[in-house]
Amino acid sequence: MPRVVRLGRAANDNGRQPGALTRLFVVGLVGAFVALVLANWRFI
Repeated sequence: MPRVVRLGRAANDNGRQPGALTRLFVVGLVGAFVALVLANWRFI
């Protein structure tokens, strides 16, 4: 039996890794942001 915290969730659900699709989306978003910052920095 998993331990139950006060909110009723399993105590170990905070350790779950994000899904591959979520990770890909976040990496793409960060990459686009970095590319935009570098492009603006280069043309200043």
